[in-house]
Amino acid sequence: MKILSIVTLGLIFLSCDLTNQKDEESEDSILGSWEQIEKRATISVGWLPLGSSFYMVTFESNGTHTIQQGNFINSLNCTGTWVASGNALTLTNDCGRGENQDNIHYSLTDTIMTWVYDFSETGKRFKMTTLESSF
Repeated sequence: MKILSIVTLGLIFLSCDLTNQKDEESEDSILGSWEQIEKRATISVGWLPLGSSFYMVTFESNGTHTIQQGNFINSLNCTGTWVASGNALTLTNDCGRGENQDNIHYSLTDTIMTWVYDFSETGKRFKMTTLESSF
């Protein structure tokens, strides 16, 4: 009877898929609209602040995203798809210049999302926003 209890308990623990839960939590946490607040060209220069609404990205639960970039005179709006797994984020879109795919490492702290492009020092820092863009 003791062996049966141990085997049953072991099967219960093995049936839990914690890695899948972590990915779902990670993906859900980036949903919504994010406004870029800083950029980084190199590590030595560090993060530089940007004007408001220079670059905004919105992640939808259906795996699509919308990018709004620029100012009132020169703006770019485009859509595409996104996939997140752990701290890896892949954005694919066609903003009128052919299909583009960005591979990004991202992190979240409260309402701040930071991403750095694969094999690069360049990155962007965003804050979660509830404001709609005026593009």
